[in-house]
Amino acid sequence: MRSNVGSWVSPVTRAGLWGVGLLLILSLFMGIQDLPLRDFREVRFAELGWEMIETGDWIVPHINGSPYLNKPPMVGWLVAFSMKVLGKNELAARLPNALATLGTALFVGWLVYMMVGPPWAILGATLYLGSPGAQYYGRMLSSDVVGIFFMSGALASFCKGLMDGRRAYHLLGFALCAMAVLSRGLAGALYPLGALLVFLVVLERRKFQEVPWLMGLMIFLGISLPWFLVVEYKQPGFLSHHFLEQQLQRVASGGGSPFVALPHWEIFLGFLGFLGPLALLLPWAGSTMRSKGNIRGFLWIYVLLVLGSVALSAGRNQPYTLPALAPLVALVGAWLAQPGRVANTWGASLLLAGLGVACGAGVFVTGEILERIWKDLARPELLSRVQICMAMVALSMGISAYFMAKGKRWASATLVGAVMLPGGWMLSLVQGAMASVESRRDLAVWVCENVPEQWPLVLADPMDRQFEGTAGWSFYSGRRVLMVRFQEKTQIRAQAPRLPRWMISREEFLEMMSAGKPLALAATPKGIELLNISGLPPPVAADGKFQLWKLAPKEQEKEPSATLRHTGRTSSSITCLQEG
Repeated sequence: MRSNVGSWVSPVTRAGLWGVGLLLILSLFMGIQDLPLRDFREVRFAELGWEMIETGDWIVPHINGSPYLNKPPMVGWLVAFSMKVLGKNELAARLPNALATLGTALFVGWLVYMMVGPPWAILGATLYLGSPGAQYYGRMLSSDVVGIFFMSGALASFCKGLMDGRRAYHLLGFALCAMAVLSRGLAGALYPLGALLVFLVVLERRKFQEVPWLMGLMIFLGISLPWFLVVEYKQPGFLSHHFLEQQLQRVASGGGSPFVALPHWEIFLGFLGFLGPLALLLPWAGSTMRSKGNIRGFLWIYVLLVLGSVALSAGRNQPYTLPALAPLVALVGAWLAQPGRVANTWGASLLLAGLGVACGAGVFVTGEILERIWKDLARPELLSRVQICMAMVALSMGISAYFMAKGKRWASATLVGAVMLPGGWMLSLVQGAMASVESRRDLAVWVCENVPEQWPLVLADPMDRQFEGTAGWSFYSGRRVLMVRFQEKTQIRAQAPRLPRWMISREEFLEMMSAGKPLALAATPKGIELLNISGLPPPVAADGKFQLWKLAPKEQEKEPSATLRHTGRTSSSITCLQEG
């Protein structure tokens, strides 16, 4: 049965949890403004949404004027709706993800509510918002966060259905699984429905018949299937490209190009980082009392299914573990809400204290840490601010350990959640300092201002094996671009069943140059090396990754070179966005 622990909630504790939760929401929404959209993961979805508005085609997503069918359409739809209201800017692009993160926090609160009682829903929501994974990815435009929102909603709905035996909650879970598939692909259904099936077969066979499988499947297919069929009709070969090449081969390809296959230790160490201090409390989360419907067992099966599939997958990346974050936070929250003897909290207190000491020691080596991330980060003005943040995190962990030792788990939990208040500030500082490496905004705006529209803009980045870097240039410069391919066509797994026309070979680019056609070239050092252009003049602009050349006959080169500004949002950049 659900534990009634409401009598242990003092008004001060409740006010503290609400206060920290609201501050974390404010930190999240402040973190999605102004910082430029990062290459690949963020800006491709922003460009998808903007091109839906420009072309009026809300069925087939486009990047750089060509179909982009690697990802389902949900994030593009949400971004397009947001930009319709707020205009073409970073806030509008990231707003759907921030709202999805907030929604996931509410679902975590609902899970804690079901396990330990109404007063503690705010504990679950605050702990989730205070996890590094939620604060980091909640500020980043991606399909993962939106997909996690729908998967977490499905998980919570199935839990409620198992508790109350009401068909409506199960049907809601099937509907949310369909929305998750439209956000993140097959994993959106695999995790919630797979966990439900394993749970019912292994732990609760008597409840199997209570789930309306036939009606649920009809709802699931009715929501998810039409878009896939329509796109297959419009773009023959889409289903094979989307499911076989982009999803199944990602799992079974051995991590071959262009898919990522990070080492297992790096994946799971990163996941513990997403949990933050809550990772130290996982050993005690397993002692959460049994709840009605055995929700705890269902959540653990879901977590093991997510992490197990990532471990077995040949193509794997750290964000793939994110769906396990919400249920684990709920399990830790349920343990923190339970009354218990002081002796049971000493181990957790020592671990929290140890983390606080480590963060305190980190203050003295912050410069070395920042320099390892990127050599230009260890600037004095940035270093001092990051050290202040680290000291505040260490202080929060120390106070949290004290309350835990006293047996005041709820007070300790409030401080654990508050860790990401200075942590969020530190995150914004580092991301802002790395903008010139991770975003093409400044250089693309320079192109918008200084390169004639009739000049082709050509990109050369051999590391961009899925040719998604065009999105950042298109979004910020407001023009279509060409991109040099350094592989044979048969070796390219690109964005749709057919290669886009803007993808050109090195030989085609050199022919453009030899014909004397004026153009702008943006290239990485490796790209310049592979192009092997003789007599190339000095670049006219550069950021942390690309250099830019204006290549034209002398009589056509009229504009002087300009100095690129790396930081700060300028009125000219806003103008280029609006014109784009």
